[in-house]
Amino acid sequence: MITNRAKLPKKTSFRFARVPNFKRAGSYYAAVLVTYPDKSQEYTRQVKVTVKRQKDKGQIVAYGAKLTAKSLIKNAKFLPK
Repeated sequence: MITNRAKLPKKTSFRFARVPNFKRAGSYYAAVLVTYPDKSQEYTRQVKVTVKRQKDKGQIVAYGAKLTAKSLIKNAKFLPK
């Protein structure tokens, strides 16, 4: 886990080195690849990612209406870009 994120340079990016299976409930271990603004990279230790079973909430949309993924997420404005 990255505990000093606020102290890292701006424009530092993070991504899973190997993306866990988010389609099945369970616990997975994955490293995070940290890329710094100067393009240097390093891996974190393995972190535990727990995927919980979610209920399908479905969405009904009128024919021809525009549906975006963002409109389905209640806290979208609080998520990172």
